[in-house]
Amino acid sequence: MSNLLFLSDFREKPARFHRQQRVTFSKRELSQLLSVYSPRVTNGEWKDYAIDHTPSMAIFSIFRRTSETPLFAIAKLAADNGRKGNYLLFSGGRIRHRATNIGDILTLFDKRLRLIGNDN
Repeated sequence: MSNLLFLSDFREKPARFHRQQRVTFSKRELSQLLSVYSPRVTNGEWKDYAIDHTPSMAIFSIFRRTSETPLFAIAKLAADNGRKGNYLLFSGGRIRHRATNIGDILTLFDKRLRLIGNDN
């Protein structure tokens, strides 16, 4: 004889407490990011990118080579009224710039950002 099982009995139950929303890039933000990224790929300067999501931030990482650490990472932080900037630009593991909108971060790439102290 067969036993009838309901998948809903085995799925993860929603938390009783408010679960924090995950931070993501909007379509507009992704379009802006890719419009800066694409020309550099065409020129052979950049080769790969990655997008990571955590409960507190979304990160767009830019790589020269897939096997290396990111040249740059642009992070969108969860909204917090006490924070000065919701977008950060990282390079070499350090915060290089902080802004309240992604456009201000991306205009820095118009100045042809390069890694400091990198002889490659």
